[in-house]
Amino acid sequence: MKGLHNVAAALFRLENSRAPDHIERVLACLVDWLVAADQTALRRAFVVWLKRVVLSVRVPRAEIPNVIE
Repeated sequence: MKGLHNVAAALFRLENSRAPDHIERVLACLVDWLVAADQTALRRAFVVWLKRVVLSVRVPRAEIPNVIE
């Protein structure tokens, strides 16, 4: 995704995303970056933040699966 060069950039994009398809594209980049075993704690923190903050506000009627990672 153009303009996403690191996790911090993705975080800012998610904060400003309003459309579900845009959120999905940014999340795809995050999945690629956070797949490494040494990113487990950060990956879990992102999941909690996404479910409780981003998705519940941006896509309130979305069905969010119970995902740990």
